[in-house]
Amino acid sequence: MRIDASDSIQAKSLIDKSVYAMKYAVPDMGTCPGEKVIQSKTSTGILKYNKAGTKLWELGYRRIYYSYTSSNRLELFRLPAVKPFYNKDPVYLLGWIASFVGDPLYKLSGRKLKKKAKLFVSEVKLISLSSESDNVYPPMAQMKIRPQNRTGDMEYICPTFEAMPYVTVKNDDLKKYKIWEFSFMDPFGKETKKTVNLGKLKLTRI
Repeated sequence: MRIDASDSIQAKSLIDKSVYAMKYAVPDMGTCPGEKVIQSKTSTGILKYNKAGTKLWELGYRRIYYSYTSSNRLELFRLPAVKPFYNKDPVYLLGWIASFVGDPLYKLSGRKLKKKAKLFVSEVKLISLSSESDNVYPPMAQMKIRPQNRTGDMEYICPTFEAMPYVTVKNDDLKKYKIWEFSFMDPFGKETKKTVNLGKLKLTRI
């Protein structure tokens, strides 16, 4: 099997998402308990023009999308920008398995290490749908970090769901703010938070 990725982080991410999907890819992934998803152009596109999409909707799948374009493709596990999730644009919940059959579309956040910036990678410790703790099925989450007790909109976000979500933080911000709040959101709307002193870190992994 060949894994196409531009670096080791993205290659591992493809494997993590595949393994996670084997256990947690259920119809209500991408929704929160009690949430009612309705069909709309933004949320589902125009499903009535796609037989498979209509059938999946009847089976309970809510994060599906069909735009009725010339490509004629149905997108599975496509998450629009909806609360409480962190992404500001549509993302795919499970990478390649979440898009098109035969088309390994992998939508990333455009991670590029800028000059005078540091990359922080965090291993997520979340369990979805189950209380069992094992190392076989890696948990997945979006990540959002912001300086502790700072008002305003300064925040760094990893909008895709990763077993090791990542963000690039400007050095100027690291010098100005030492204590940061980390928030993690899994594909089922479960949020976990923790506080980290980034000023003491010498490595990129926390």
